[in-house]
Amino acid sequence: MLSPSKKKYLLTIYELSRSGERLRVTRIAGALRVSKPSVCRMVQSLAEEGLLAREEGGKIALTRAGEDTCCELHRQYLALCRFFRAGGCGEEVAISDASACLMLSEEGLDALLAAVGSAAAGTE
Repeated sequence: MLSPSKKKYLLTIYELSRSGERLRVTRIAGALRVSKPSVCRMVQSLAEEGLLAREEGGKIALTRAGEDTCCELHRQYLALCRFFRAGGCGEEVAISDASACLMLSEEGLDALLAAVGSAAAGTE
C-alpha cells in the first residue's frame, strides 16, 4: 500500500524522468522542496518495494513495477480531472483537486474513483 508521501515522490520522479534528465537525489529534493536525507530515505524505501532502482553514478530510475504504478496513478489523475471539469470546475481547480485526491488512502481513493465511474456512466 502506498502512503500519500510515497505517491507524491513516485509521481514527481515519474514527471522528472519523462523529461529525459538523469535523476539524482539533489534534483528530486529540489523538485519536492525537501532535504536530501529525506529523499535518500524515501528512495531506499521505494527501492525495497521494487519501485525504484539505484544505478551506477547515483542515478535513480523507476523499475518496471514503478512505471506501472505511476501509469495507474496518472490514469486515476486524468479520470479525476475529467470528473471535476465535467462538474463545472475550471482547469486550475480540476488539476489541483485531482492531485489532492490522489493523496487519499487507497481505500478512500478507490471509493472515490468508483463513484466517479458511476457518475460518468450515468451521464453517458
